Amino acid sequence: MRLILLAASFISPLLSAKSLDESKLNFGVGIGQMYNGLGGNVALTDLDSLKFIAIGCTGDSSTLGTICGASAGWITTTLFESSSNKHGLGLYLSNVDKEIQSKRNNDGSIYFTEKEVYGFGVSYTYFINGINKRGFNIGTSIHYTNSDLDNVGYFLQAGYQF
Repeated sequence: MRLILLAASFISPLLSAKSLDESKLNFGVGIGQMYNGLGGNVALTDLDSLKFIAIGCTGDSSTLGTICGASAGWITTTLFESSSNKHGLGLYLSNVDKEIQSKRNNDGSIYFTEKEVYGFGVSYTYFINGINKRGFNIGTSIHYTNSDLDNVGYFLQAGYQF
């Protein structure tokens, strides 16, 4: 729940009244940061940007079970000096993993807790038909996490926006 509230506060300033008038709502499925692992997204797109909220699963383990969560992000094609709207750079906030932490009490006993791992990252996405049209996309991203084990992670991405 905290991630969803954080994601909403992250993406809400990006949704100005002007952009809502010019945007269209669509959805996508795939794997990677735009889909929070293997999952889907709901997106607002306009001629040169895409804002999304995604739900998906980033992993599965015998210890922690299936690791699923939500993410939010923004991709723009205006940072490239090109008349094409196919190359996008983005920012995202995502639930990327879980980890188990062990701690020792004063009496010497050990207890274990599960910790959610969040990532904040940058992405590059290539939209085959353009950011505002139906079609396939591919990309990559790198993110910094709050993990105690590994502070940097990445996603490879492939998906379809309807």
